[in-house]
Amino acid sequence: MKHQFSEEVSARHLSEAVHFRTISNAHEDAVDYEPFFEMHKWLEKTYPNVHRVMERERFGKAGLLYHWKGTGKSGWDPIMLMAHQDVVPAGDETLWKYPPFDGVIADGHV
Repeated sequence: MKHQFSEEVSARHLSEAVHFRTISNAHEDAVDYEPFFEMHKWLEKTYPNVHRVMERERFGKAGLLYHWKGTGKSGWDPIMLMAHQDVVPAGDETLWKYPPFDGVIADGHV
């Protein structure tokens, strides 16, 4: 079955992901890793097919690496997709037009 892309679903997923306060810090002992672990659970629930067909490796305290093995018969070149889970501190949240971790969808943007 071919996957149908949906801007609405993609925006909703990004909006949900923004709720996790995965805030980084230069001092590892100052990082609250629980939001990262909660986001990992959300990823499993939200993208079950990814977790069904790919191998997931954990590294460090909260790093994830997904490996989607191919057969080598497609004729396509391999690709690497990269992303990060952490964000910098939001600063004074009262200065934001929308609360930084609410994932508000407005004016066509998350």
